[in-house]
Amino acid sequence: MEWKTLPWKWHPKTIKDTLLDILADTTELLEELDALNVCFNLDDRDWRRAVLVEKCWLLDRALVTWQASSMPTLAGLGEQAVAASTDFVSAEALAATHTATLYSTACLIVYTTLAAVVEPYVVMPARTNPKTHCRDILSVVSIFFHPAVGTFRAHLATLPIAVVLAVITMAGPGVMEEERRLLMGILARPEAVGIGRLLHSMQV
Repeated sequence: MEWKTLPWKWHPKTIKDTLLDILADTTELLEELDALNVCFNLDDRDWRRAVLVEKCWLLDRALVTWQASSMPTLAGLGEQAVAASTDFVSAEALAATHTATLYSTACLIVYTTLAAVVEPYVVMPARTNPKTHCRDILSVVSIFFHPAVGTFRAHLATLPIAVVLAVITMAGPGVMEEERRLLMGILARPEAVGIGRLLHSMQV
């Protein structure tokens, strides 16, 4: 926890720093979900599930708060993503898109984990729909493949694309077909070949 607080004693966090804190906390959800899936003691399993559900809702509240106060405006960024190679992509547009895709990535991790462990009778809020966050990523991620971005695209695009791919794969055939089509179109781009190979090597 110190790394989330000590470096910022004298310097305020940016909206991206705050979001990265939330995203870092999602790794604990994945770790605890793995532990739950191999737990066969019923009492221990129920306890682990309840704790994990509560942690998911805590991160949900953090994401809602962040979104309300900090979400970058994405209007027009999708158009910039498909601009001609001679067109200029501003640093502001690139940074805003990166932050927005990190937000959607965190949402996908939190809400797919929550869906896996929450009781079936719980009515989930519309914001937890993974399709929404997959679409949000897929609608703007092409800006990372603009020629002006160069090899830095691997740093910007790999995580959100990997999480979208994992979510679509978990959904199974016949589900999220439009999102699958959009993702395959992105990965078919020559600029995305390296990312596609990396994801294949990781068996994502």
